[in-house]
Amino acid sequence: MDPEPKSSRPLRASLYSLAFVGITIVVLLRQSGVSAVNSIWAEDGESFYKDALVHSGTSNLIRTYAGYIQLLPRLVFEAVRLFPLQDVAFVIAVTGAALVAGLALVVFRSSFALIRSPLLRGLLVASMILLPVAPGELLNNIVNVPWWLIFASFWVLLW
Repeated sequence: MDPEPKSSRPLRASLYSLAFVGITIVVLLRQSGVSAVNSIWAEDGESFYKDALVHSGTSNLIRTYAGYIQLLPRLVFEAVRLFPLQDVAFVIAVTGAALVAGLALVVFRSSFALIRSPLLRGLLVASMILLPVAPGELLNNIVNVPWWLIFASFWVLLW
């Protein structure tokens, strides 16, 4: 496959940064009901945040949840626990949305090998962030980021 067309690196970096911020905002705004930055999903608060506060960092990283070791959420909650309690909902929501935005951009870039059209790759990203079932439980939390990671991993493996 031919490499992606040459363009100025600063322009590309600016466009990716703008897209990252835009996707993060879209993901945050998709949650209906209580604002994403004012709510915490059950698993994020009850299990992962509480575990991060109660258990030491190293033992917490291998602690299971429903039979699974979820390393990425455990690592993120090691950092989240350092924030004041009144900011935790905001930090969790923004971090979860930012992780989804980052993975969406990974899909956009890694799908170039098979999908040359930026419009079609943009539609692929849109299908990711506008997934109809996502506002129900997948958005704006850290525990469910691995579901997005699976989709991004598929495209990275094809790349």
